[in-house]
Amino acid sequence: PGNQWGHTRDLFHPRDAWNLQHNLVTTGTIRAPAGTVAILRRKLQGGRLGPPRLTVTPTEAAEKAGFEKWERPSPLSCRGLVCAADTLLVLTGSRGESTLAATRLKDGEPLWSRKLPGLAVGWGVAIDGAGRIYVSLEDGRVLCLAAAEPVPA
Repeated sequence: PGNQWGHTRDLFHPRDAWNLQHNLVTTGTIRAPAGTVAILRRKLQGGRLGPPRLTVTPTEAAEKAGFEKWERPSPLSCRGLVCAADTLLVLTGSRGESTLAATRLKDGEPLWSRKLPGLAVGWGVAIDGAGRIYVSLEDGRVLCLAAAEPVPA
């Protein structure tokens, strides 16, 4: 299906772990640990798109575990979201530059941010089982970021 801005295609993970919807309101949804859902979206305000907001909504079980619902502004240039353990990573980028920022999933508290040496590929961020973060750049490079000291399990 399409609209005046072009064709759209929705992608759904078979186990409902995440979905990506290319429409005007929701641009990305991921299911995080503890049943928390993170959504990046732009709400319609008076017939126009408002600024993007990142909303994290815990399930009832996650609320009992201390997770809070929180929402905050998100950069217009968001290029990807990924969750691991208790951290939400937000990849942003424009004009040849990207930034990767980590936020505590439980309450939205910013943890760290790092400027990257180029523009990241859209949704080109992943985390492996050891906690290393991989980011694909549009120039073909793949970055691997890891903690200076191992994180205790």
